[in-house]
Amino acid sequence: MGPEEDLLRQAKLALKAVSAPVFYDGHPHKEQYPQIILDLQNGQDEPEMLHTAEVVKLTLSVDVYVDPTQLGTLMKLNREVVNAMRQVKCSKWFSMFDNYSGRNLNDEANNGHSVKRGAFLFDYLVYSIPERNDK
Repeated sequence: MGPEEDLLRQAKLALKAVSAPVFYDGHPHKEQYPQIILDLQNGQDEPEMLHTAEVVKLTLSVDVYVDPTQLGTLMKLNREVVNAMRQVKCSKWFSMFDNYSGRNLNDEANNGHSVKRGAFLFDYLVYSIPERNDK
């Protein structure tokens, strides 16, 4: 299992503590509110070398969707998501939470109805020792 899959699996487990259903982006699901969508936003193509450890910065996006009349629910779920995601660590790789950013937006659902969205990006640093092939 690579660091991306490991981090996604741990994030899914952490988000089970949040009081709304969680779905992975691109997987079919019912359009219901509130809901949370998790996705691997990006990974670096070229790892940054620090001493002898390879460091890869991975970013997960988490979007919290609620009905526009439920602003209090959005704020509560946003806090729950931030608290859960700050605790996420890979199980097979040394990793640590780095930083996050978030904002609330007015958005539109697939069927055209208005929703409020808490849009978050969570950054993690994942470390590994590169395998040497010159033996």
